[in-house]
Amino acid sequence: MAGVLLIPAFVFQQSLLFRIIQVVLLIVYSLLLGRRFRFLPNIALLLGVTVANLLTPVGEVLFRIGTFPVTSVALVQGLMRALLFIGLVYLSRSSISASLALPGKGGALVARTLYYFEKIINFDPPAKEKGFWYALTHLGKRLDQILLFCFQEADESPADTLAGKRGEAVVPLIGIRIYIVVLILLFWTLFVISQVIKA
Repeated sequence: MAGVLLIPAFVFQQSLLFRIIQVVLLIVYSLLLGRRFRFLPNIALLLGVTVANLLTPVGEVLFRIGTFPVTSVALVQGLMRALLFIGLVYLSRSSISASLALPGKGGALVARTLYYFEKIINFDPPAKEKGFWYALTHLGKRLDQILLFCFQEADESPADTLAGKRGEAVVPLIGIRIYIVVLILLFWTLFVISQVIKA
């Protein structure tokens, strides 16, 4: 129920700053439920979506990397799309139950996309290959490991994966319920403020 109330205020958010705040709040919510947070997959997604969006220059040129122009509108749009996807993943991890089926082909596509990103987040490399610098200097090998891991788990239901097994919550249930209420109020307050500013 909380997810249904949060999604409109998140998806239709127009402000980059407010969307960043919303994503941080969703990550905190996920952590309170005992979910893991991994820095590298989120940064990789943020950079990947943003760079892909920059390939179509739109708006004022902010600076150039060699001959490649980094434009204002394309940069903001890329960040907004990447943050939207990251936020939806964390919202789904916290809210989606195994009995929930997203309707239609579009729903199936969204569920499958979130499923694969969830698998990437949950990928646990061998102990000797852990760490930021190892991952950074062995990107090709790590990508192969992640793709093989996703392929091996491909028969699992996306809803089951997104619902997943949560770790033990770090705060009492009453604390989580209070946070959910505050979260909903903050999301809609930020949404209304962004609409007023836009108008």
